[in-house]
Amino acid sequence: MPTFLFENLTSASKEEIATLSDCYFEARIIDSPSNYFAKLSNSEQAEILAFYRNGKFLKILESGKMVGSIGHGVKPGSDIIMISYILLPMFRGKGLFHPLIDAFAAWCLERYPDKKYFRANAEKTNLASIISLRRAGFEFLEERMDGPDEDHQVPFQCFIKKISE
Repeated sequence: MPTFLFENLTSASKEEIATLSDCYFEARIIDSPSNYFAKLSNSEQAEILAFYRNGKFLKILESGKMVGSIGHGVKPGSDIIMISYILLPMFRGKGLFHPLIDAFAAWCLERYPDKKYFRANAEKTNLASIISLRRAGFEFLEERMDGPDEDHQVPFQCFIKKISE
């Protein structure tokens, strides 16, 4: 069973964030996702660095290696923690997601004891992510369109899971 550590991305290197950013954009509707970050202007790179370093994203470490990132958001008055995640390609398909979600639930309960649910989204075409969410105990909630702008909207499936049973 893997042991995960979560480390704030506020001090992550530019290279680590570039890796995560490229990984995120590989599945999006973008002309050339490989080395996407390097092709951005300095101001666009600064915007992405600030986004990942905002304190809501955590580096996922397993055996001292970065395996991905998990982000979380909590709206005041809500009992839901919204999560987003990226596993680097070399760590996908290895059964890490379910133990990762269990470890992240423990991490969240220490910080947000009043929260009861995780909510996560997966692109409708990302069957591996949908299967991983279901295996980790998430239940389908709804389908909706989302994207970075109106020209890049894609269908998402939304899932919810009770944090502790």
